[in-house]
Formats: sequence, C-alpha cells, structure tokens
Amino acid sequence: MVSLKTAPAWALILVSALCGQSLTQSERSKAVADLERTRDLLMTATANVSEDKAKIKPGPNRWSVLDCVEHLAVTEVAILGLIEGNLKAPPSSEAERAKTMGKTAMIEKFMPDRSRKATAPAEIAPEGRFKTLAEAREAFMEARKKTIAFTETTEADLHAHVYKHMAFADLDLYQWIVLMAFHSERHTLQAEEAKVIVAK
Repeated sequence: MVSLKTAPAWALILVSALCGQSLTQSERSKAVADLERTRDLLMTATANVSEDKAKIKPGPNRWSVLDCVEHLAVTEVAILGLIEGNLKAPPSSEAERAKTMGKTAMIEKFMPDRSRKATAPAEIAPEGRFKTLAEAREAFMEARKKTIAFTETTEADLHAHVYKHMAFADLDLYQWIVLMAFHSERHTLQAEEAKVIVAK
C-alpha cells in the first residue's frame, strides 16, 4: 500500500477530491432560504413598476429599475457558470482555503450596504439586453431557479474550491452562492431607490 506521505501530488489531489465533504444541511438550508428570500424581495419590489418608468434612469450614471434587474439576471448566470466550471478543476490549496475564513459573515453584512459603492465589470453591466422589465424579471427568475436547484442538490465540496472576487478577494464556492443571494438584495435596494426618485 502506498503511504500518503510518499504519494505523488496528483494522487493527493485525487484523494482530496474523493474525500471532499458536501454542504452541511444547515449550510444548504440557509443558502436556499436566502436565495428564495432575496428572489421574492426583488419580485415584490419590481412587480408594479410600469414598463415606461422601469427604463427611467434616476440621474447621470445611475441605473434604472430595468438596469438593476438586467444586471442581476446576467450576473446570476455568470456566477453559476463560474461555480460549475471551477468544480472541474483540482481543489484549492489549504493556504488558499484559509483565506476564506470569516468571509461568509462579511458578505452578508457588507454586500447589501448601499453606502459602499462599487462598479460592475463591463461584461455584466446593464446594456439593454432586455427590451422590457417583464423579460428581465423572467430571465432572473429562470436563472435563480437553476441556482436554487444546484444548491439543493449538489454533493460537491464547495468549500474546497476558491475563486477571487473583485471586492472580497478569496471566496470558496459556497460563499459565491451566498454572495448571489445578497448581491440581489443589494440591487433590489438600488431598484427601490430608483423607484422613489422616478416617482417624484
């Protein structure tokens, strides 16, 4: 029998992948609940916005309600793709995984905080991909449905894979799911701000 101490690096990676742990039931339930809660927040916030008002930007370099929903729909697809793609790679090192400690609580606290401004990467910034708010809402709902289904069923060790975020740096893939939920809460608040300004 080959000792793990003398096993080649590729074998250690394989053992790590095979022995990886899936999400705990508590983690899975919390993530799904947050994904459902923030989905419902966005749907409620945008339900009675007319198509005309949804397109009105509240000011220079400000996003309309439609912009917010478009961004969320596009980002949701991109992040789930990022997660699924990274699961095909070898697990991250212990040193990389250590850098994710405490980040889940940080995401939950700071992501919805609208006093902290950020600029979306060009590839997921709104650019008129949807003609109507109804189309954008439908696209978001379909994307969130897939995220929830993935979170409910995956047996992958999401904590074993790390990918950098532009603001939070090293996050494991479970934390990227948490980020999706609280990212939609952030832009729901932005859509609410736009509604108030446009209504005046």
